[in-house]
Formats: sequence, structure tokens, C-alpha cells
Amino acid sequence: MRSFYYSFYRINSQFNDFLAQKIQKEEKSAMRNLKKILALALALVMSMSLMATANAFTDDDSINDTYETAVTVLSGLKVFQGYDDGSFLPQGAITRAEVAAIIYRIVTGDVADTQVGIYADYNKFDDVASTSWYAGYVNFCANAEYIKGYDARTFGPNDPVTGYQALAMILRALGYDKNNEFTGTNWQVQTAAVGEQRGITKNITAGTLGVPATREVVAEILFRAILVPKATYTPAFGYQTSVNGVENTSIGWDTFELEDITGVVVANEYADLYSASPMDEGETELDVDGESYTLAYATTVEDLGEARHAYVTGETVLAIADAGNTVWTNEGAETDIGSNSKFEDVTALEKGDAEEYINFGGDGDAYESEYRIEYVLNFESQALLTAFEEEYGVDVSDVMGAGNLSFEKSIRPGNAITEDDLTIIKAIFNDADLVNDGNRDNYIVGEVYVGTQSTTDISDEISYRAFYNEYIDEVGDNAEVDGADNGEWLKVIDNDGDGEADYVFRVDFAMSVINRISKSGVYTLEALDNVDEVSFATTTIDSGDMVTADELAEGDVVIYTLIDGVYYVDLAETVTETIDARGINSKTETITCDGTDYVQSHIGYTDQTNYMWDVTDAHTEVTYDLYLDHFGYVRLLIESDWDSFMLLTDGWYESDRRNDDFKAYYWNVDAAEETEIQLTDNDDGFIYEDAEGDEETWGNLKAAGDYYFAYNQNNDPFITNIAGYAQSDDGYSLVDAEDTTRREAYEVKELYIKPGTDVEDRVLTEKVTDDRIQTTTDTQYYLVIRDGDKLVDVLTWTGYANSVDGAVLADDAEAYAVTHESDSNNYWIADVVVFETEDTADHDTYFVYGQNNYNREYVWGIGYNADSAIEDQRLDVEDGTNVVNFYGMIEFYEIYDDTTVSVIEENFADNNIYAGTVDVIYDVTGRDYIQVADTAAGYLRFNPEEIPVYVVTGSDKAYPADDEYGVDEIEDYDEIGYGDRMILFTDSDENVLYAIWVDGSVWGKNDTVYDEVVTLYSAIVWDANAPTGVEAILNRLANYDTAAEITDDIDAAAAQSAIDAANAYLTENADTITAKDQQAIKDAIADVEQAIKDYNEGSDLADAKNDALAMLAANTANDPEAEGYTSNWSGWTAGMIDAVEAWIAEQTDATVLTEGEMANVAKGIQDAQNAAKTAIEAAGAAANVVKAGTITSGAEEKAHVDTLSDATAIDNYVAEVKNNFAQAVVDAVVKAIGNEAAMASPTGATADNVKTVITSALNAAGFTLTDTDNEVTISVADPESSTDVGVTTRTAEVTVQYGELSAKTTVTLTQRSGN
Repeated sequence: MRSFYYSFYRINSQFNDFLAQKIQKEEKSAMRNLKKILALALALVMSMSLMATANAFTDDDSINDTYETAVTVLSGLKVFQGYDDGSFLPQGAITRAEVAAIIYRIVTGDVADTQVGIYADYNKFDDVASTSWYAGYVNFCANAEYIKGYDARTFGPNDPVTGYQALAMILRALGYDKNNEFTGTNWQVQTAAVGEQRGITKNITAGTLGVPATREVVAEILFRAILVPKATYTPAFGYQTSVNGVENTSIGWDTFELEDITGVVVANEYADLYSASPMDEGETELDVDGESYTLAYATTVEDLGEARHAYVTGETVLAIADAGNTVWTNEGAETDIGSNSKFEDVTALEKGDAEEYINFGGDGDAYESEYRIEYVLNFESQALLTAFEEEYGVDVSDVMGAGNLSFEKSIRPGNAITEDDLTIIKAIFNDADLVNDGNRDNYIVGEVYVGTQSTTDISDEISYRAFYNEYIDEVGDNAEVDGADNGEWLKVIDNDGDGEADYVFRVDFAMSVINRISKSGVYTLEALDNVDEVSFATTTIDSGDMVTADELAEGDVVIYTLIDGVYYVDLAETVTETIDARGINSKTETITCDGTDYVQSHIGYTDQTNYMWDVTDAHTEVTYDLYLDHFGYVRLLIESDWDSFMLLTDGWYESDRRNDDFKAYYWNVDAAEETEIQLTDNDDGFIYEDAEGDEETWGNLKAAGDYYFAYNQNNDPFITNIAGYAQSDDGYSLVDAEDTTRREAYEVKELYIKPGTDVEDRVLTEKVTDDRIQTTTDTQYYLVIRDGDKLVDVLTWTGYANSVDGAVLADDAEAYAVTHESDSNNYWIADVVVFETEDTADHDTYFVYGQNNYNREYVWGIGYNADSAIEDQRLDVEDGTNVVNFYGMIEFYEIYDDTTVSVIEENFADNNIYAGTVDVIYDVTGRDYIQVADTAAGYLRFNPEEIPVYVVTGSDKAYPADDEYGVDEIEDYDEIGYGDRMILFTDSDENVLYAIWVDGSVWGKNDTVYDEVVTLYSAIVWDANAPTGVEAILNRLANYDTAAEITDDIDAAAAQSAIDAANAYLTENADTITAKDQQAIKDAIADVEQAIKDYNEGSDLADAKNDALAMLAANTANDPEAEGYTSNWSGWTAGMIDAVEAWIAEQTDATVLTEGEMANVAKGIQDAQNAAKTAIEAAGAAANVVKAGTITSGAEEKAHVDTLSDATAIDNYVAEVKNNFAQAVVDAVVKAIGNEAAMASPTGATADNVKTVITSALNAAGFTLTDTDNEVTISVADPESSTDVGVTTRTAEVTVQYGELSAKTTVTLTQRSGN
């Protein structure tokens, strides 16, 4: 196989080296992505060709484009270097001695100057001292007769060299001036003539040769000279560049094996014109007259399809440069080249047989051959097989069939050859047989055979490009480029100058909005409309398949394209403009903004958001954000946002009846203070305009209750408001927060703040509708502390878990929030939350053990006294405080300075409360502390002589009253034993302040107090070890998963709170919870919901029984005037009947009702049962029509109805049965269709044809698909076809619908050749 591979480095065949290379690539991925996206953007917008260069001079940008390749190659050869500071100084002067040094290195290859010193003493010129730095270079060139000096003794080493002089020197090195043509009066003319004839001066402008040359001009002369064949002189034939038909070699080849390889770039790291996947980073493939050259050198998208020079020495690619082709681009403008005449008019080229591509990836998406193609793969190990699949992006067994480490595939003439087939075949040509050549990793040994009788591995005979051109035919849906719309990139290339196009390229783009970014790196974009359709429609992109230079976020507007399996994604460029009056031209699809025209783009777009996509739908004199494609056309637009939100704290209004003046105060988050602002107007009505005259009055802010909710100025519960804003030179404009942006549909909602609500609660509730509102890590919080209508302070923070010190709500707090609906539409997301609360009093934690009486005017407890010392003391509490003793007398409480109380039920460690067991007792072997282990803080120690240790006491009565509990401080610390239980209260540094000795809290005949202390201890221990995450959620739900565990409305509310917390957890952790855990939580939620329902129904049943008893009493007394009397008992519910029966059973005289009366009571439920059976019979009969009586008998279902005695339960059961019958019909039809059908498929198997086949088969199987009342609907998606070994396979998705139920299946139709 003849495939050439030039590399910057040698790669051995060790698999470890392959892995190391992969790791290095991953480490460089971030920089590579940046370079690739920038390269793509440049290539698509710029029409000039930008070559990658090997040199890295600090002044690269100042090198003339014409001379850049020369500088790159000569510096790469190390014959012409820059300066120590990293610069090249391309326009700097260069001396005659410096040129002599360069020529010396070119001719000798002594680029390190290790041998030049030996020529220092071979002086020919008086002005070249042997001690000068240039002596060796000048003397070598003089002795070789490359230089001759001004005269025999004068060289002028430090004189600036002219272009003529440099040209004469290098031409002599090429073999010229054997007859002294370059001396005398005409030497310049002679020199210039030879330079032009050999193409050396083709890029040198007129007048450049006769003046002092710059460094870059000298580089160009020398570079062109070392590429051309040397001249051989004979008196008979003069100067010749070939001898006996064999072309002479060049100086570049003789010294450095420098080659100029010229070909067309057909593949690089962006795309492969003949494959669906690009090459590796830094690789380029040149097609040189059918030969494939793989170069380890990076090129750009711009290079694809264009002829390039590759300058190569040995295994090093020094530069790739433009080969002088003709290129036409549309610069992103709408272009019609649909006919040959239009093509030629637009491009000035004939279309001819140009290859056409849309988003690259091959000239067509289907291939075949007139020959039998067989290919074989053999791998030495599984590791090498895996490595091969990773590099080439194919699943070998999926493409070639089953195999261990050996695979083979045969493709008959005319059968489909896939992109994956070609990828593997190309890999064989490029890699398989390069055994130990040091160029590529040898993953495989492979062969390719063409023809039925061939035994020759053709991959050893020709290149892949020659194989492709000769044996592969492009068929199917070939790319046909008939033009481009605004925003699409179009390029036409003529490489050989014959006036005919060789390649036509178009790249499509789309603009969409990022809907979601998963934690696993999957980007979901909004779906694209089918207008302005693009060649790719995928809107779900894995980050591993994406290149971007931007930090992307949900909600971003992006422009993207797909090229050979890689998505290139950019943030769309945005400009904010106001459309002029009369600034919309529907005919030209143009809007004019401040005199600048913006034209409609026609790249792909999404229509699934609030963004507009048609510029002519905009309005004049309105400000919009315009989202531009790569060429400056407008694809999406939206009314410009107001600047986020501000919290308004006061408003000013002044009027003299001619002029109105409006001001406001807002809370400046950064400065943490109110800031006054001037308002430009009051168009959105945030200021009351009731005051008149010259009064400079504040207090005119329309607060949130009056502005957003159903309050007025007099009963508004709020003193603040929320607004969007925009700032200008004239001041601030305010806008309704719900109109802040068109990108999101905001709603301001009033919140229900129940006692105990914490500012860090993740789930809040809308006050009227009970909508669930979810807070997030981005939610902006304002906690407004007020004293009546007066603002005291505002605390702010971002994120539900980041509340600040002092952020506590009083029981009468109010709140509102700016929200938007979640993507799932089942809850709302809070963008801003505003709490308003009276200032909460300071509070401390107390261990409470007693109270004065039922009214709880004061309690006894242990905690800080007024002098901040720990004390057993009496504490005043709010009269009638019902939280004390609600959970048991012995508890920890927060008692506020204003005497309000809250119980501590959880998160004990957050309140410095710990529990554990003693593992070091006091005064043993000299220890002066007691150590408690297994607390939430680990080991805690205290000296009982320095802090109080208490036991809880009580009376010896069998049932002591709550107020008879007490505490005693112990003095005999030796009684505290190993393993005893302790409750500890500490300061914030975990220094113990007092201890409760649990096992000492027992006395006399009664253990009640002990039990309560142990209960508290257990609660603290459980809280410290409480499960988290999924386990915690499931445990919490398990507390309420049966009706028996919900005994009152408080339990029901707690159960609903557990459901809310579980739903919030599912939402916040959707990307990390396993599917199994998600389902477990959902099942547990369903159980609790059912338990709440059962509880509610039980309460309803109790109410019904009470009503029934009242009605029974009225009716047995036969008193029409009595409450509850009715003459029609048949309408009674089952609950009433149960109540009657229960009441009768309790009576001493069981004959209160006669049997006839009881039958009349039961008649209502019997009627409901009979109606249910009739409905079931009808549904079953309808279902049985579909499949001749085989769906259901209905007997079991009707029998079950007799067991039901509640009308609601009966109705629910009938609905369930109907649904089951419908599901059975769907299942029967789907099963009858099956998932495969081998048959002679109709010609052109369309969806209608497939449906006809299926319908006929179902009718033959005894199915009746339609009658007057019921219908089974069969719908078929367009089939997808493939052909392999003479068998055509068509696969179609089938949907079966009966009633409201549907199911899908897949049918596969096969057709063999000749059928």
C-alpha cells in the first residue's frame, strides 16, 4: 500500500503509547476547542486563506502574507533564524555577511554552525578579518564562488544587501554564472532574467531588487531558489535542469530532503470529504493525483477542497500554503446557482462535474460498487480492537458481524456500502500494513479484495483515494447545492485554473435556545421549525460531540452547525437597537435602526420560545435585542429586557399641576442601604398620585399588595414592592415585574407563611391556589424587617441555603415572590422572594421541665440568665402558649425576649444540643474530666466541678402533674458510670455549659420523668444519626404511608409536607438520583397520598354517620318538621346505611326499622350497582366486537361490583374496568401485528402500503377494526429502508389507538431479489 505519512514525531507500536497520546489529547482539549471554534468562525466569515505556521515569532503579524511561507520554511529548517528576543523583524535590514551565513547553512546543512570555524582563515577579502563572526561563512561562500565581492579584495560584509545581490549569490549556488554572466554592466539584468525564468522572483514586486532588501524579501528569494532543480552547465548545451530526461534535484532536497507536495486537502480535523468523521487533531490528508498523503499538520475548514503546497522535510511538515487556486464565496448572502447559467453568472466558473457538499461528510450518503468488495480485520488483542474502535468511531462487530479478534465482511455488487464500511476500509489502507515503520500505531492487520476471484490485497497495491475513485460509486441522496439563503456559507473552488468548478460547499446553521444542561453534560436545545430547514435536526447534543469557545448556560441563544459528527456552538452575537419610525420594509425583510439596516437571516431557527423569528413582525420605535448569525443577519429578536429587579421601599410624588415629579427609594444590595433615584415617569403606576401642590412628600409607594394582589392602599399587608427597571441619563424607568422580559413569563405570587416557616425552606406555597413554589441556588432573597409601616432594615442573600444571621420570621410574617413556571409545568420556580416581618426578639435555648398551670404563664428551665450565666430559673412565657408541653413536658425550647416560644424538634446540634454515652468517668487515674462519646460533635469533655450536672426529679405520686417535675444539681460525680447517657448543652465552640444525667433521672415509685428524659435523649441521638438523601426522604414518607398513621389534621398536614419535600428533592436531584431510587420515592409518595385520601374519606364517613343518625332519629319519630327528615331514603350514601346499621345494632330494641324500611334504605346503592353492571356489559361487548368475543366475559368484573357499597367507589371502578378493556383491545391488536413480517413488500413500501398490508392481515386473523360505535385506528410512520445481500428491509413504526389508549410497535417487511 502506498500511503505517505509525515509526522512531527515518531510513534512506536506499543499500545501504552497510544493511551498516553489519548491522555495528552484530553489534557489539551480545552485549548483545542477554543482554537477549533475560532478557526471555524474565521474560515466561514473570511474569504482569504489563513495558513497555520510552525514559526512562533513575537512579530508574526507583521510578516507580509506573501513571504510568510518562506520565513516559516527557512526558520523551520533553522537556516534563517530570528533574534534572541523572539522577534524576526521582517522589514529589518540584512547585511551581505548575514546572507552568506544563510547560504552556508542551506548548502552544508550545518545549521548549528559547528563546522564553520574551519573556514575562518581562508580569507579572500581584505575586509573580512578571520576573527569576525562572519569570516567562516563569507570565506566558505567565496571559495565556492557563490559570492565574488565588489572587487577581488573587497566584500563589504556589513553593507546592506540588495535584492539583486542576494539573488546572484543563491543563483550561483544553483549552478549559474559559470561564464561570469553576473558581472559587468548588465549583471543585474542577467540576474533578474534568470530569477524570473526559474520562478524565483515571481512574488517580488518591481523595484524591490535594486534597493536594500528586507529580511522577509531575502527569505522569499532564498526559499524559492532552493525548491527548483539545480542547473547543470555544459559548453554544448548551456544551462540545463535535467540530464538524459532525469530532472536535477534541488538544493533543498540535497541538503534537507525538502519536498513541495502539491495536492487538494480532502480531510482534516474538521471534516473528511469522503467519510462521515473527521481526522484526528493536527492531521491533514492531501489528494495528490490520486495518491493519499496524511500529514501531521493542522489545517482549517477554509483549506478543505482547496489545492495546497505542503513543504516537507523528512518526517516534518514545515508549512502548508496556498497553491494559487480560484475561490468564490457568497459572504453569507442569498445566492441562486440552481442552473448552469446562474452558476456561471454568479461565480464566473462553469459548474461542470463539480463535487457538491452540504456540511461536508461525503458527496452523498449512500455508496455501492459494481464489484464484490470484501474486507478482513485481524487484531492481536482486545485492547487493540478497543483502541481501533475509539479512534475511528465504529463498532466493528456491529458493522462486520460477530467475531472475536478476526472479522470479515463481503458486500455484493450493487449492495449498499455504508459510511462505516468506508471508514474501516480506509483505516486498512492507511494503517493495517504499515508494520514497524515507525509512523502509525499498528492496531490491525487487514486486507481488502475487489472482485469475486481476487486473491490480491488491493490495499498493498494502490492508495485509498485511487481505490475510492475506481471502485466506489456515490449513489442515493447526493448533495445538490442550488444556492444559499442569508446566513449560509457558500464556496466554489477551481483548483486547476481550467475555468470549471471542482468543489461546491455549503454550510447550514441553526439558531436556538439552550433549554437544559444536564449534570452529565448533555445540552438540550429548543426544537427547530421546519421552515428554513437545515441538513441537521438534532437538538440534543452531548458535550463530548461539541466544540465551543463560550461558557454556555441554560437560556442562552446559540448558533450552531454540525460538521462530520461534531457540533460547533457559539453564543449568538447580540445587538440592542430601536427600530426607526417607518423602519420596517416587509418586501426586503429589512429593519432600520438609527440608519443601520438589518436584514432577515434564513438559517434554521426555533419557534418554541418567546423569541420572534420574522423581523417584519416587529414594531417601529420599540427596542429589541437582535440575535445575529455569523454574517450579521437577524435570525431571532425579542423586546429588550429591563434590568432585572429592584426592591422599592418608598415613593415620592410632587406636582404643581403642570409638571409631575417622581422619585423612589430602592434597596441597594451592594451598599446595603436605601438609595434615592429619580424616575423618568410613572407610566406603570408604582407611585400614588394623590398629593398636589408643592408638598415634597414621601410615603406614596404603591406596595405589592395593592399593585399585584387584591388589596387596596388601606389594607395592603406589605410596605415594599418589586419592579423591573431601566437606567438612562434622565433617570430610572420602572416596569411591572411580570413584564420585565419576554424571555420568561413571570408571575408575582403572594405566599402563605405559616408559623414555623423558615427562610431556608426550599418549598413555599402560593396563598390562594396552593401552587408549589420551589426556591433554588439562584433565588434572590430580601428579608424586610419592619416596625409597623416603618422600614427598619433589609437583609439580602442569594440561594436558599445561604441565609444571613438574623434572618428569622415572626409568626405574622408576609411574603411575595417573582416566579416562573417550571419546564414540567407542575410547579413554579422563585426568582425573587421578599419576606416582610416584624423584628423578632432575641432568644435563648432552655431545657424546660415545668410550668405553673394550664394557662402556662411561666415555666421553669435551665439556661442563660440576665447575667449570661447558666441557671435553673423561672421564665415568663406568652399567656396561653400552647407549644409548651405539646410534645411532652421535658423538651428544649427557644424562648424569646417577647415571651414567645418555639419547640426544638430537630437539628439539635445546630442549637448546640448533643447526646452521647460516658466512656471516661471522672477522677479515674488522675483524670479531671468526664468524656462523652458518640455525639454529633464527636468526643465532648467537661469538668463536673466547673459546670453544673443535673438530674430531673419529680414526686412519688403515681401520676405526678407536669408542674411537679424539678431538677437537682448533683455533687457526687463518682456515681456517673461508664456507659451512662448524657444530654449536653454547649456554646458555639462546643464547650459544655451544663449536662443532664439521663440515667440519674429516676426515683421512688414512678418512672414517668425517666421515660420522658430517655425519650428526649433518644430524639437527640436519632437526629444526630438521621439518614440523609434518598433514605431520609423514604423514612419521612414511611411515617405517613397508611391511614392508621394519620389520626388528625396535624398529621395530614405533616404528611403533605413530607410529600412536598420529596417532590422538591426529586426536582433538585433529577440528574443524580438513580432511576430505581426515583421510582421508590414516587411509589412512597403515592402511598402517602392514598393515606391522606383515606384519612379524608374516613372523616367524611364519620360526618355521614352523624348525619345518618340524625336523619334516622327524625324518620323513626316520623316528624317531617325535624332536622334531617326525608321522605326519600333511597338517596342515602353507603356511609349513612352503615351508620343506620351500626345504630340499630346498639339499640336494645332491634325492631326500630322494619325489613321493608331497611330494603328501601339499601335501594339507592343497589340502583348504582345495577347501572355499573350495565355499563360494564356495554364496554365488554364493544371490545369483543374487535376480536370476536375473545377480549372479556365481564363476569368477574360485574361480580366485583356487588362488593362495593359506596357510589364514588363504584364509579371509579367502572372507569377502571373500561380502561382495562380498552387496554386489552390495544394489546391484542399489537400482539397480532407482531414485530416482524416476512413477505413480498409492495413496490415502494410507503406508510399507506404498510398500513394496507397490516389491515389485511388483521382482518384475515378475525379482527373487526371498525363498527358504528368503536374504532381501532392504525397509523404508520414512513418506513426506513436498507438493503443487504439481496434483501431489502423496510422498518416502520406502527401506532394502534382504541379510545383514549394507544400503543406502538415496529414491523419489519423484507423483500428478496426477484420477488
